[in-house]
Amino acid sequence: MFDMVTYGSIGLCVGAFLAYATNRMHQTILSTLMALSTGMIMGIIFRDFLPEAVEIGGVIWAATGTGVGFLIGYLFDRMFHKHSHQDQDERNIFMRSGILIGAGIAIHNFPAGLLLGSTLIHLPHLGRDLGMVMFLHNVPEGLAMGIPLAVARVRPLNLFLLVVCISLPFFIGALLGAMVQIENVGVLAILIGVASGTIVYVSWFEVFLRSLRGIYVPVAFTLFVLGYYFSIVFL
Repeated sequence: MFDMVTYGSIGLCVGAFLAYATNRMHQTILSTLMALSTGMIMGIIFRDFLPEAVEIGGVIWAATGTGVGFLIGYLFDRMFHKHSHQDQDERNIFMRSGILIGAGIAIHNFPAGLLLGSTLIHLPHLGRDLGMVMFLHNVPEGLAMGIPLAVARVRPLNLFLLVVCISLPFFIGALLGAMVQIENVGVLAILIGVASGTIVYVSWFEVFLRSLRGIYVPVAFTLFVLGYYFSIVFL
């Protein structure tokens, strides 16, 4: 079980520090990666997160959680806009984008850990395969989170500590999933939905739309679609 957390954390680190490596690149390259990463994260949400929520608790619970998550993203967005200073506004915008995406990933990691911990108890032979899936699954998440934080000039050590914090709910959830039988599927579905809605809002409004500053709109949407299908086919 500890291996699963390690694989997931390494995937997040790879994505986050790949994003950090682009911090000094030209705006066009940075915008390209932002559009691609938004497509990949949307692919994961609509191929993995939301279907998982629907399968666990049904459409109503999943939709309720998604709506709440989207509203949380909007409210945080308004709150940060209200309190940010004009001369630091650009950096604050990217800072909150990365933190909110990270928070959404952390929220999802808890119910995902619960499910994985329960699965490993009954199907332990799937451990290695699940570890590889966790790694590949978390690379684009780390990229989507890391790009706005890199633009906000977050230090590498702080970025690493953030990855560790995001991984903790997964580890805690996996331990609980291995020890306790999960009965309230509605709560799990809502948690996954909240994570999905938050990430969708932040990824679209705070990451993708800002990628339009460095590339043409048709190019950005093409990259978005490519990232979306890449996540579906290869992840």
